[in-house]
Amino acid sequence: MATDEHNMAGIDPNRIIVGLDIGSSKIGVFIGELDDNNKVCIRGLGINQLKKGDANELEATITALTKAVDDAEKLSGVDVKEVYVGIAGSNIRSVASQATIPLREYGGVVTKDVMKRVVEQASQLVQRPVDMDIIHVLPGDYILDEREGIKNPQGMEGNSLSVEVQLVLAQKGIVRNIQKAVEGAGLTVKCLVLEPLA
Repeated sequence: MATDEHNMAGIDPNRIIVGLDIGSSKIGVFIGELDDNNKVCIRGLGINQLKKGDANELEATITALTKAVDDAEKLSGVDVKEVYVGIAGSNIRSVASQATIPLREYGGVVTKDVMKRVVEQASQLVQRPVDMDIIHVLPGDYILDEREGIKNPQGMEGNSLSVEVQLVLAQKGIVRNIQKAVEGAGLTVKCLVLEPLA
């Protein structure tokens, strides 16, 4: 999967995003570059079909993934090292949770740290099945005292801060198998992303 150095000229690796979709019938790799307006321009893609049943076999998935990555690299001139992997299907669950923290120990002021702590606390309150991993924690609106619907309470003052979060869970076995396939192709999973969000 190496790429000639001259092909990488002018490409800022920090602006490259590689998306991977492992489906039941095909694997798609998409290489994009963020422009100055933070829009993604597609630089390359590779799609490789899977034979029936191949998606359930690790070696077949690794082979198809390696070929799709090679094709995308040749089109884009980008040497792929890490990927954002889309995940979807019946193994995904969503759970809501809410937490509240008093602001007195923070001087009554909402800071980024306070916002982070209340989200973490809401995440920890969820009784999730042992066979599930959290892949996303999606904060909703904040509540400052009795004021609801606050998108960003940073800098505001009050007595307590609450937040509702949505946790997206995936079966550990599915997550581990995706990681094994990606690592088997010589890549790193940068992040798992729920496909509707992606």
